[in-house]
Amino acid sequence: MYEKETLVDKLKNLGYFDDENELEVVFTLEEYFENHPKDDEYCIISVNVYPDPPKTDDFYQTMLDIRNMEEVQDVLVRIMDHDSQDWFVSDTVLILTKLSVGKVKEITKHLEPDVELGWWGLNDAVNFPPIQEGMSVISL
Repeated sequence: MYEKETLVDKLKNLGYFDDENELEVVFTLEEYFENHPKDDEYCIISVNVYPDPPKTDDFYQTMLDIRNMEEVQDVLVRIMDHDSQDWFVSDTVLILTKLSVGKVKEITKHLEPDVELGWWGLNDAVNFPPIQEGMSVISL
């Protein structure tokens, strides 16, 4: 379990609150979802899916299933905002994978995400892991 205060400390240590820089920070799936408020039924990452956004538990399980695939190095959550009263706001999940964009679209179609090759914030991400040879970043 990751408490919000512990994760805010992680952000501080990474320099996220430094006004001089516009840094990008990612959390692991566990960091983001394990303490996600249980009364928040719908996944905030997918708030743009209307009228039926995916439920938080369904979104999380799908991301865990993807991460467990042999062709996937990791699945990470971009932190967009830390000021939310209950939990962190995110608008992007990043999949480090050998899978094609088409395959990721197929696997995640029930979540109705926008799926793109690459991620514009990669060069500014202070805690993004090294990408293994043959892997690409796919963003949802």
